[in-house]
Amino acid sequence: MLAISDCDSTGEVSSLTEKIAVLWEQRVSQLVLDFLDINEMRPNPALLIYDLLQRKPPGTKIVANAHSPIIGPGFLVWLAADHRYIRSTAWIYIRPPNSEGRRRPCPPWMEEMESWRQEATSVPDFIEMDYRTVLRLINKYLPVKALAGKPLTPALLDEFCLLGPRSNEPTRTIHRDKPIGAGHLLGPLPQSGNLVQCGKECGGSQQKMVWFIERKENGRYTLKGGYPPSMMLDDPALRQKSIRIDFATKDDLLRHLDEIAFCVEKDKVVMDGDEIVRGK
Repeated sequence: MLAISDCDSTGEVSSLTEKIAVLWEQRVSQLVLDFLDINEMRPNPALLIYDLLQRKPPGTKIVANAHSPIIGPGFLVWLAADHRYIRSTAWIYIRPPNSEGRRRPCPPWMEEMESWRQEATSVPDFIEMDYRTVLRLINKYLPVKALAGKPLTPALLDEFCLLGPRSNEPTRTIHRDKPIGAGHLLGPLPQSGNLVQCGKECGGSQQKMVWFIERKENGRYTLKGGYPPSMMLDDPALRQKSIRIDFATKDDLLRHLDEIAFCVEKDKVVMDGDEIVRGK
């Protein structure tokens, strides 16, 4: 088990990456990452750790436990895990990108100097550049543009199938090509920290999740459903469950589905009225 800190110093980053590298050399079967305190990592350490986690040995499983909220780049490290858990009362927050970029601070006595103003606008904000890279990688898992600036609850993470099965439950295997979402739990929650796990079964190995494009009262478009047809027939209320975010047009919604590879494995069906628009 490795505790994931903010990695504020070079020593912290070096210590953590060295430990991971040693574990990779030992070809461990499992690595557990524990986010014990509110985590607000800087972009560069997050990118460094994310890259290292992507180079795990074949057969190694990474488990990430968010015992506390995660703010910004640390979320990318959490996403790198094969199985992800979060405390039921914790949350994730993604800061929106700085659209204008940050100018270098100007000393008061040089405020009027043209040379300083030119230099301030010509030097890139490298931290912001790294943060935008972080956001591009996070966008592979969920739509950053729609969710940045909003606290992400465990329920919302579950809607995007980002929570994983219990790592100590070998009798129930859930593959990455079979999505899981909000629903009944696959047994008790993990004992440590009251972590929430993703819980919906796929209604048998043959049934796909069915989503419906619907227009809300405010004129924007969202997805509803997300359950196997048999479950929605048994409980019609499931048909009305929404993903809690919306888009100005259907095209915007479909574009985001493509960006997050929503149906890349053809494991889901997205319906627009009677027409299948994704997952054929």
